[in-house]
Amino acid sequence: GPQVMPEQGGKGGRKGRRFHANGGKGQAPNAAGGGATNEASDGQRVRKEQQQLLEELTQAEKEDGFEAARTLLERRSSTVSAGALARAHLELAERAKRASSLEQVKYHMLQAL
Repeated sequence: GPQVMPEQGGKGGRKGRRFHANGGKGQAPNAAGGGATNEASDGQRVRKEQQQLLEELTQAEKEDGFEAARTLLERRSSTVSAGALARAHLELAERAKRASSLEQVKYHMLQAL
């Protein structure tokens, strides 16, 4: 078969370390915020939001089909967090795949990125 060149770790490695050393200082102010608890509850909020959105989408799809779920998501897109929205687009991409609508699969995958 074709020969694979071994990866050259030398140059890249040093640059990475130097960058890391400089980057340390910039991180201090963030750490001082003590925001760990906020982040946790924030994560829970997003998960709850995702859960609710996915339930709404499932309901819409069950009652009125894929198109209805898609319309719902577009309507809700301005009201939910980016994380929940991306998750919902991935979910719709999955459903589009099941409905074998390639256009929709592509569209929702792109929206999720």
